[in-house]
Amino acid sequence: MWKKNIMGLAVLAACAGLVVACGGGGGGGGGGNQNNNYPTLNSASFADAALGEFVTSAPNSVLPTDASCAVKINAAKKSENRADNALYNATLGKALPNFFNGSLAHANTVISAHISGNFTGTTEDILRWGACKWGLDENVVKAMAANESQWQQAHRFNATNLPAAQAAASAVGNTLTYHPSTTCATNTMPGGSVNIPRALPAPLPVAQPQGTGAASANCSRDWGILQLNYEQHPSAWPEAEDSTAMNVDVALAMVRACYDGDETWLGDKNHPLPAGGTAYAAGNLSYCVGRYNYGLWYDANAVTYINRINAELTSKSWTLPAFQNKAWVYP
Repeated sequence: MWKKNIMGLAVLAACAGLVVACGGGGGGGGGGNQNNNYPTLNSASFADAALGEFVTSAPNSVLPTDASCAVKINAAKKSENRADNALYNATLGKALPNFFNGSLAHANTVISAHISGNFTGTTEDILRWGACKWGLDENVVKAMAANESQWQQAHRFNATNLPAAQAAASAVGNTLTYHPSTTCATNTMPGGSVNIPRALPAPLPVAQPQGTGAASANCSRDWGILQLNYEQHPSAWPEAEDSTAMNVDVALAMVRACYDGDETWLGDKNHPLPAGGTAYAAGNLSYCVGRYNYGLWYDANAVTYINRINAELTSKSWTLPAFQNKAWVYP
């Protein structure tokens, strides 16, 4: 997949694993400014406010507080279907001021200032908390997490050979910054108590295969339940790796900033629209979900991602028996 950082610099990444087969173009919905050739999120599978579910609020709405959302979530707790997430779910995140660079000031004064990772609960509780505090449809959030990681916070993907990637970047005058494990040759998951000492409630499972072979140089770049890219968002680490709530909080902040109209670099001369593309504007959840995963507005890769999210939405895969407490198998 193409993942793009908040400054609009693209980086090539491998397509995330365990994705469902692409669905159809989906029904309407997902915001205005649509183009008939571009799929939109399937509104027939959106959350229902009448059932107490969280739905998408209008662009630039006043966002609920962490505490108010926690009260709502804790009043209707969901059972855990990902026991492997227990330690990650019990670990808090951190504030992340001035996370955005290259977007409108609102992205930092409002969106970045709202990031905290300040919630613990079951995996579904955390996803719903994120949907609540960012004013986003909870079924869309659950579908994104299902597609990205099957709700596994320990999931990492998008490995790259660090020395080769750095050499290639250097050849064109760029510098790539990877996870603090400088070579990834220890064949362990960077982070946790292995590479970044810090107080945690219990040791997190860090000794997982990082690449292939006894001394692999492959370093994963996408981490956690919503597959945040370390290379693009190092300021969110280590909490985005160790805390499910932090991973969800940062990822959904990016979707909300796009939805509120803050990412005006989308479609500029350095990120041109495809022929016939619809100009970037606030209020288009479908396009912003596509942009989250692939980094661009109205491009073929984002179309593929929206189709995948529609497949998850239509099936509500997270409710199916095969999804429940499925043990993660590292690729």
